[in-house]
Amino acid sequence: MAKHQIVVLSDIHIADDAPTVWYQSSIHNPYLKGICDWIVANAANISELVLLGDVVDFWTHPANVQPPSFAQIIAAQPAIFGPAGFFGQVLDALGGAVTYVPGNHDMGVTAAEVATVVSAGGHAMRFADSIYYPLGAGDQRIALGHGNAYTMFNAPDPLSPWTPLPVGHFVTRMIASKWARDLPPGHTVASLPGQGSPNGIDVSAVIKAAILSGSFAISAALLDSVAAQTATPANQTFVLPSGQVVALDVDVRPAYDNLFTNWVAQCGGGAIGYLIAGKSALADALAYYMGWFAQRQAFESGSQIIVMGHTHTPISGIDTTLIKYANSGFECPSTPDMPPQAVNFVVIDTNSFSAQVMASAAGGTQIVPVNAAVTPIVEVGADYSSYAIIQNSGADAMTLVGAPNAANGYWVVPPPATIAAGASVTLWLQDFPGPVGTSGSVTYQSPSRGQQAFSFACPTTSWNSCSGGASFRTKSGGGSWGAPGSVAHMGHPFYVDFVA
Repeated sequence: MAKHQIVVLSDIHIADDAPTVWYQSSIHNPYLKGICDWIVANAANISELVLLGDVVDFWTHPANVQPPSFAQIIAAQPAIFGPAGFFGQVLDALGGAVTYVPGNHDMGVTAAEVATVVSAGGHAMRFADSIYYPLGAGDQRIALGHGNAYTMFNAPDPLSPWTPLPVGHFVTRMIASKWARDLPPGHTVASLPGQGSPNGIDVSAVIKAAILSGSFAISAALLDSVAAQTATPANQTFVLPSGQVVALDVDVRPAYDNLFTNWVAQCGGGAIGYLIAGKSALADALAYYMGWFAQRQAFESGSQIIVMGHTHTPISGIDTTLIKYANSGFECPSTPDMPPQAVNFVVIDTNSFSAQVMASAAGGTQIVPVNAAVTPIVEVGADYSSYAIIQNSGADAMTLVGAPNAANGYWVVPPPATIAAGASVTLWLQDFPGPVGTSGSVTYQSPSRGQQAFSFACPTTSWNSCSGGASFRTKSGGGSWGAPGSVAHMGHPFYVDFVA
């Protein structure tokens, strides 16, 4: 049988076992070893292991301590990274097919550094940045990304004086400083409940209040809240991974003053930009809307499966969607939190195009499937989006005519300028907050078939409707596709599959 599985493992947070680091080798190594042993034992079926970000950790050290470098972490953890270590054994079992994708806590790791992880058999770890498509060039049916790129406080910040470090770096360092002061001798954060999920400090109320008030000073509110909860003085200094020293009040706080404003502009400006920027802020605060961003990315790249990490919450899907989404959870839950938390990862089956959340259980001696939760697209209220698939069944490309019409709602994934012959695209029109719903239309033309109009609507107070194409089928909510030409008048969101 050809190799048909891809294993995705994220958010390990390996460092030097300092007391404030989430991953403690004495506690977590058996679970990680169990996963790697399982991969080696099943190597005949596994084409690749993808380490999907936050593999090592440069953030969970106190503010006054320079975090260890990648090389120092590798040297400190030979059982994991050594030639005969856990990953070394996997490298040899998979013929070198181990790929490292950075996240936020390991932001700045380079391909050259990753290549220093070499197995006893001489296989070096590979590197990929941003969104990684493991099926190879031109095949984007599976998309893998850490997920921090969609979150306001942990995405790479090109405008930071210490680019790409985002404001989240300083939040985590303040929290680590608190635990460095408060931990009893001989204890680590792994003995405290709530650590790493995401950090033991509640900032969600602050972020939600700032968004609801219309305030653009979200970054200042975040820093002030965390400083108050951690008893961090205004003149606190931070030793950055580079060795540079910066101060909270003089350097850090003003550096991110325009963060929310920049995100609104980056997301298109106006009301739509504000809505999406708000989702990006809440994606960090409570892992809200990560499914929303996963679905958007999947539609944009034409992916059928998308797997992310970052939130430390294992997810097995989205409640109503056209794609398959999974989150791989994390590898360093605190001991008081196990259970219900577990050491999770994801296995993708490329034959069935499915993704299964797994757990390293019983101290790493068992690998078992997990019925992880599903996540919604809309965190509060209902989703009255209209989703339109347009399949170009002709022999020539279809070209967009005029501007797409969004009578009600806004384009999350707008119609592309062209649809190649034999290709299909998925459009996403989402409703604004309020009682209206969505309705929109788009027109394409091709030399052989002329102009074709496609319309669709998912209103809140009347029936769903659609028209256009040579044929169509529809469904609503979590229902099944209906017969060609029939319309799922009731339910939401509304899906239309047009054949042009």
